[in-house]
Amino acid sequence: MAYTHLAFLHPEQTIAALDIKKRIDDRFARMPGSNKPIAALTGDNLIVTFDDGYSFHIHFSADLHVSIEASEIADQFTTDWAGEALDKEALRKSTQRIEFYGDHDPEMNYFNDSLFLLEEIDAAGKVIIVQTH
Repeated sequence: MAYTHLAFLHPEQTIAALDIKKRIDDRFARMPGSNKPIAALTGDNLIVTFDDGYSFHIHFSADLHVSIEASEIADQFTTDWAGEALDKEALRKSTQRIEFYGDHDPEMNYFNDSLFLLEEIDAAGKVIIVQTH
């Protein structure tokens, strides 16, 4: 499993990569345990890496294809990652997204961590998150 999701921003929404990094740092700092990841931000790319080298990749995109794919996804999907009805109108108007995926994880050791990260993206602003694989 690679935990592949896309978080489309509502048309009026902006979310900075640094804000997501801070949210992730704060979330894991509050959690007990020793395997706390390091979140490294370079430009529009945020990589969250655990002690054993497992990584989640978060990329911020406003490329031209984002709006095209948002419209296609609005036509294909009826619910978001949490099973809620999609706001198809907002999705069709989206021009920015956050691309999220993890390294291959056949034993699903990082499933909960993927949820924690997606929750922080979801809480950062008005986004529509869909699981693409």
